[in-house]
Parts: sequence; C-alpha cells; structure tokens
Amino acid sequence: MNITVHHPGIFGSVISLAGYYTAEGSIWGQNTAYMQANSPAYVLPANPHAWKLRIFLGAATKDQPYYADTQRFILELKALHLNYTFDLENGYHTWSIWEAQLYHALIWLQWREASNGDCHTMNVAFSCKSLVQAVGCLWREKEFSGHGRARDE
Repeated sequence: MNITVHHPGIFGSVISLAGYYTAEGSIWGQNTAYMQANSPAYVLPANPHAWKLRIFLGAATKDQPYYADTQRFILELKALHLNYTFDLENGYHTWSIWEAQLYHALIWLQWREASNGDCHTMNVAFSCKSLVQAVGCLWREKEFSGHGRARDE
C-alpha cells in the first residue's frame, strides 16, 4: 500500500492483505516526519492522485492489530468517498487466510482490469506477504500438477 500511494501513476491497483496503514514500531525509528511519510493513512488524504487507485483490502476477524487497522483505514477511505473492496475472512494471521484472499483479489484484479479495457498492463502493487503467497501458490500448483520439482530434489 505504501509504495502505491506514493506512486499512483505507476500502480493502478493495490492489494493489501493484513497490511499496515500507519508506520509504527522500532523499524521506523523515532523520526515522526519519516513515519508519517511512510504511513498510507497520512499520505493518501494528501495525495489526490492516489484517490484514483483501485484498492483491495483483506483482513481476518481474529488478526489483531491488522483487522482493527484495516477497519480504521476503511473509515478514512469512506470519509474521502473512495471506492475499495474489502475481503473479511474468519480466522487469524495465517497463510490459509491469505491464500483465500489472494485468490479473491486476483479475480477482482482480473475483473477490474478487464472492465477498464486494460488487459495487457496490470500494474498492481502487492504487499510482501501477498507476493510471497502468490509464489507459494504457484509452487504448490506446479508440484501437484506434476510440472514442478519435488522440494527435496
């Protein structure tokens, strides 16, 4: 989400699963300006170009603090009158939740891109977890279809 709100001209869509919307924690240091500059919840309202993004958010009911953070971010989107899609799954911060949400997000992305007549360029930003999950799903699909190598080879 962070890179997308900073570069909406490059990314037309964003998928954020169990994402963060406010930079916090020791990884960001103590520089308030730096933390705000890396907080989509602060950047999005101040960047009208980002208001055109197609946004897919995913969260799980028992995944705190991400569920609560996503709910707060949705309130911000509503206040700005921005469109979004929200996928809420029952569960925790787990791969099985992200697998289901990524599946839903990719269907959403295909539909969104096709409805815009832009099937050839799908510029989308995934959170790191989403991208890792997509690679994992592809790996498992190749294993089960017999086209991939076994993990211990």
